[in-house]
Amino acid sequence: MRRRILICVLAILPWRPLQGQLQPPLVDHHQHLFSASTTQLSSGLEQIDAGNLIALLDSAEIRRAVVLSVAYLFGTRTDKGSRTSSRE
Repeated sequence: MRRRILICVLAILPWRPLQGQLQPPLVDHHQHLFSASTTQLSSGLEQIDAGNLIALLDSAEIRRAVVLSVAYLFGTRTDKGSRTSSRE
């Protein structure tokens, strides 16, 4: 009977380090770089270059990241209804 109780208790314990701290992820799967021209397309964006991103990842103890493109922003409509791209 004690063995069954022990097995049940161990089964419901959280699967994380015993120190009580969460470990940072090894990889951040969704990051973007924002150039000066990109930040002009959308309010609230701050310029982030590769050096800034690496510093942010290092401070969070994340070793790798996948950087995704934001090129689609250049083809979106602005508030005035005109395209930001010159291909129209």
